[in-house]
Amino acid sequence: GSLLMTGSQARHIASVITDTTGIRLLNLKQRVMFELAVFSADAVVSNTKLGLSRYPFIVSRAAFVIPNGVRVERFIRSDVVERTFPFNSTKFNRFVVMVAAVRPHKDFDFFIDVAKQMRREYNDVAFVGIGGGELAPLVERVRDEVIENVFFLGPREDVELCLSWSDVG
Repeated sequence: GSLLMTGSQARHIASVITDTTGIRLLNLKQRVMFELAVFSADAVVSNTKLGLSRYPFIVSRAAFVIPNGVRVERFIRSDVVERTFPFNSTKFNRFVVMVAAVRPHKDFDFFIDVAKQMRREYNDVAFVGIGGGELAPLVERVRDEVIENVFFLGPREDVELCLSWSDVG
């Protein structure tokens, strides 16, 4: 939770993201503390309606959904954008784009494993990872294993444009 100062009063804001691995991995004490924080909050913010629905007692209080920061109006139609890439894309006709912060539970190693498998069968598919976090081990693995169809671009301000590159994402 967070504290928000409004005038002379402090407000307790709880955030509920129930579909992430992190919450399921909490031990019993941490889970009870989380549930108490939600129960005692002045307002609750979730990234999904499903997240809010898990806590029916918050209906009487302020509850908000902010869907993962997605603003649909910012998306760019791929049929009206020329694909230009910040890497050598001449060998690739199709693109798989993953946008996520690099965290252990996001399993970017699986992303790389799939790219390696696809490379054996389809040599024109590139896998593009976009997001911040600990990229160095992933970049080293791609370099060490000479995986030529994987690109990690790090955090970007033009995520919608990057998603327009994607044939699968």
